[in-house]
Amino acid sequence: MALLQASNLEVFSLTVSDGGKWSTSPALSGHAIKRCGKIYMLVGSPNDATIVYVGQTISAIATRFHGGFRAKARYKYQWSVRRGSYQLFVWDLSAYSASRSLLEAVEAELVLGARIAQKGWPKYQTGIHFRHLVDHRGRQIAPRLAIEMMGHFYDHAGTRDDPRDSKALDQERELVISQMEKLILPGS
Repeated sequence: MALLQASNLEVFSLTVSDGGKWSTSPALSGHAIKRCGKIYMLVGSPNDATIVYVGQTISAIATRFHGGFRAKARYKYQWSVRRGSYQLFVWDLSAYSASRSLLEAVEAELVLGARIAQKGWPKYQTGIHFRHLVDHRGRQIAPRLAIEMMGHFYDHAGTRDDPRDSKALDQERELVISQMEKLILPGS
């Protein structure tokens, strides 16, 4: 049974221009502008399906990005200083928890999924929080949410100008999801 509905995911085109300016198309809306638990993922330009960053926040995305674009070098988003186009995936997790520890656990599992898919860490990922979830529900839900999110990523890749053909994409999806299930699902 799916934990996430299609309405839990919003996808935007994100453009980063000179001077640390950014914009989205369409304009940020829905849960992306609300204060609620969410996971966001940046994927390369429309014909580059590389996951470059995964993050979590309770703040609105614009508020979160403001801090990451304006921060001093150590805390600045590495992708914020590189002009380019990205796809921004934003998942609403408010139905599960606004708990920072659950969000961090889902973020870590999704980064692992990206590492499995790409044979390496997301290009601009500078850190992840490895959280020991004491609560049984969190230990059960975090890996499942991350697996579903990777499924959404592959669903979306199949609808855009992805350089891989649909058969190769389906095979990659099956392999990545299978490896994630073996590595992160409790009791696997």
